[in-house]
Amino acid sequence: MRGIGKGQRIHLYVIPEVAELIQRELNKCGRGLASLPGPNLVMAWLFINSMRSERIQYNLLQIQNASNVWRKAAMDSLLRNHSQLCSLRGEDALLRQVALFQEDVDFTIASDIRTPPSVTDTLSALIGRHADIADAHGQQALQQLLANLQQLTANELVERDFEAEASKDFDQEQEQEQE
Repeated sequence: MRGIGKGQRIHLYVIPEVAELIQRELNKCGRGLASLPGPNLVMAWLFINSMRSERIQYNLLQIQNASNVWRKAAMDSLLRNHSQLCSLRGEDALLRQVALFQEDVDFTIASDIRTPPSVTDTLSALIGRHADIADAHGQQALQQLLANLQQLTANELVERDFEAEASKDFDQEQEQEQE
């Protein structure tokens, strides 16, 4: 697509279901995005989806970073105490440290629809569950990760409030113009 605008063209066909999805997403954003010309609508929708995907990846990366903090401490402890583990005299603490390297996958399906916990709640629960494993430096890193996510979440809430207010103002302007 390097030649677009330099003699090459693209024909874009959007089925009605996708067009409705694009309109719905852009109406959520407010700010008059839904009134853009056709190709710009698609680009805006793709950009919004890209940002959502990046956010999900960022959240997962932060959880992985936190897991690495206590896994690193557990690995150091296991390397120091491997003789106890190999001789089947492993303490419960050592066995717990080995279990940190396993990730349980839950395939149960809930009978009702629940709001998923926020990434900060998930990370807080994980930190609380594994707080005794990380050293002081690791604890500091975990608290920094949690603070960064909380700040990001707070910024998102402010932006949502702003967008909701802007959308409300836009709707009021539309009503006044129609009257």
